[in-house]
Amino acid sequence: MVGIVRDGYDRVAEQYTAQAMIPGPHPRHDWLAALLGRLAPDSAVLDIGCGAGIPTGAAVVEGGHHLTGIDLSPRQIELARANVPSGTFLVADATEIAFAPSSFDAATALYCFTHMHRDLHAELFARIHSWLVPDGLFLACLSTADQPGWLEEDFLGFGGTSWTNGFDTETNRALVVDAGFALLAAAVEEVDEPSGHEAWFWVLARRTEDR
Repeated sequence: MVGIVRDGYDRVAEQYTAQAMIPGPHPRHDWLAALLGRLAPDSAVLDIGCGAGIPTGAAVVEGGHHLTGIDLSPRQIELARANVPSGTFLVADATEIAFAPSSFDAATALYCFTHMHRDLHAELFARIHSWLVPDGLFLACLSTADQPGWLEEDFLGFGGTSWTNGFDTETNRALVVDAGFALLAAAVEEVDEPSGHEAWFWVLARRTEDR
């Protein structure tokens, strides 16, 4: 499954990046602005599933923060290093990489949890919790429906193949809270993308108690 996702994003990297940069209003911009508006200057931010570094990573750097991005796709990371040269980018699996406790002031995980096996989601939320400083912030968009997993042929209409799964909204909400986060904002946002209508559960949360 990991190899399918990695190779799929390698294949569609340029097309995926072009779609992400289509101008106009989008929930991603509003939620990212809400996160960045809460950060102190020179914060350290981890972008999980960073893709080509735009628009999320670029916005983090433009906000005056220090960016570390990780992604499975070597091609996406290659593009990210060119698009956001001041960021640090690593080819890595978020379910396996290790960071020291309290390494980051904030973490983002946009459009990537659906490509990681849902049996690992609870553990990954807990790992992200440990990577954040006390009161560190976490922004994610998560699935809204129970999806045990399937191959996405012609992924987003770009011709590649990916793999997707996820939980319903309430299960995702419970997993985030159980990992030690307090929800600051949470909502299902629907948007018409070039590939079709989508709904995502957006969460902005704060690390609370130690685990």
